[in-house]
Amino acid sequence: MIIAATLEDLLSSEVAAATPFRILTLVIFLAAITHTLLAHHFTSLAKKVARKTGDSASILSEILYFLGEIEVVFALWVIPLVIAVTAFFGFSEMIKYLNSRVYVEPFFIVVVMSLASSRPIFKLAEKGVHGIGKFFKDSAESWWLTILTLGPIVGSVITEVAAMTIAALLLRKKIYTRHPSNRLAYGTMGLMFVNFSVGGVLTNFAAPPALTLARCWNWDVMDFFSQFGWRVLVGIFLVNLIYFTLFRKDFRNLSPITHREEDRREADQHKGPVPVWITCIHLGFLTWTIVMAHHLPIFFGSYLLYLGFHQATRMHQYRINLKRPLMVGLFLAGLVIHGGFQGWWIEPLIGDLGYGAMMVTGTVLTAFNENTTVAYLACLLDDLQPHIQYALVSGLVAGGGLTIMAHAPNPVGQALLRPYFRTGISSLKVFLAALFPTLIFLLIFFVFPGAPVD
Repeated sequence: MIIAATLEDLLSSEVAAATPFRILTLVIFLAAITHTLLAHHFTSLAKKVARKTGDSASILSEILYFLGEIEVVFALWVIPLVIAVTAFFGFSEMIKYLNSRVYVEPFFIVVVMSLASSRPIFKLAEKGVHGIGKFFKDSAESWWLTILTLGPIVGSVITEVAAMTIAALLLRKKIYTRHPSNRLAYGTMGLMFVNFSVGGVLTNFAAPPALTLARCWNWDVMDFFSQFGWRVLVGIFLVNLIYFTLFRKDFRNLSPITHREEDRREADQHKGPVPVWITCIHLGFLTWTIVMAHHLPIFFGSYLLYLGFHQATRMHQYRINLKRPLMVGLFLAGLVIHGGFQGWWIEPLIGDLGYGAMMVTGTVLTAFNENTTVAYLACLLDDLQPHIQYALVSGLVAGGGLTIMAHAPNPVGQALLRPYFRTGISSLKVFLAALFPTLIFLLIFFVFPGAPVD
């Protein structure tokens, strides 16, 4: 059993030894995952306590509501992790580890969620989807099908986070405000998560795992598209068509638009149409942020300038609400901190597997580790054959919709749609809703393997 002198020695060790510290960090990580899976039970319990006490703002109910917030789970479990690191290696080593983690992606998601949910961008996206939806009648079904088909494809260009934000906002307005059945609500969320995950490999820059692997394997846009392009597109059309057919009755049973929603529309109309020049400047900010996605000082500094512009044009804007973007960023930051201690068992697990086993293992690992983390660990393996590389990427993206933690954009969609689930979002139901499209994509990737990249 290895006893490391410092935390850095333990993190850099290539030996997959189960030291007491490593086991403890794994237990804490598993506890965080379990908490995530049970989060909606805390929300239900909080409502029961509020009804029983007759006080919706009691301390106990507020604590239970807080524990039911999926976005804070991994950050909460960072506390015992920090205590463990301090106990084993000292306070200075703990601070050194936290400072060594890369938090660019959490900050990027906060900024992009805020920009993509602005009124000019949302109205532009709504107009574009509406124009396409008119070919199929301006109905809930046409909106649903158009959003879930075009969203993942557009996400491969403007990044998945931006596209997920826009898609979730549109689905919220067109579907979730009309009280969909549980089957439709969960089915839509699970399908959205899977479609956006696989859509990210149409290019080499829109999805964090694709970007990570592109750098270490030297894959360019054509490499990704040649291996996954038509397979992803066919898969998206196929699973959307199947779910669309299954949900026909659920679409017919959607509630009519409520007076509350009509009041919101009327209030929005009072702001008038968004001037073209304001929309263009918003697109400029969004494009600049996407291009500078890996340069935190630049895109975050630009966002501060955007806040000033937003204030100057507030008569054409929605009010900025940073609560959800910040909580999603907190969720991902927590994953980044926990993920640094999980390589000791993940890396050996994927180091010597065959084609089918690698695809399945990649899918399972992704469901509980976030596929960017698994992609980073795969980069440390320099002897993977081309067909094994293809199998690993297939598993990473196919499994990216199974859980909230599997893929970085998932918390974005979950945070925007969660208010429409009265008892909170059940992780088990999301998993079951995403399982069928996941299996369809795995079947397509397995039966029609991509050409090896030289």
